[in-house]
Amino acid sequence: MFLGYFIGGYVNQHYGWRMAFYAAGLPGIVLAAVLWLTVKEPRRGAIRQDGLAETFTPEPLGPTLAFLAAQRTFVIILIGFCLTAYTNYATSAWIPPFWPGCII
Repeated sequence: MFLGYFIGGYVNQHYGWRMAFYAAGLPGIVLAAVLWLTVKEPRRGAIRQDGLAETFTPEPLGPTLAFLAAQRTFVIILIGFCLTAYTNYATSAWIPPFWPGCII
């Protein structure tokens, strides 16, 4: 996040907000191109070694959520994640106006 704010603020100040969006999107486009050229798409409908095709039956949502809610560790991690997301959102909204050199 620090590098994103730093680079985004620098590019915005010197080249404008449109170039800041290009600079933010460029790494994703490069990563997508690298993955497209290097990672092979898995075969669809692969047959297991015993000759039977794998079947997927999804678990019901209600019992799954009940099981997760009964796990104390999961609930604590979920609360921590929610609080972290809340503070990160607030930080991302308020840092740019106060960051030196990041004039919007």
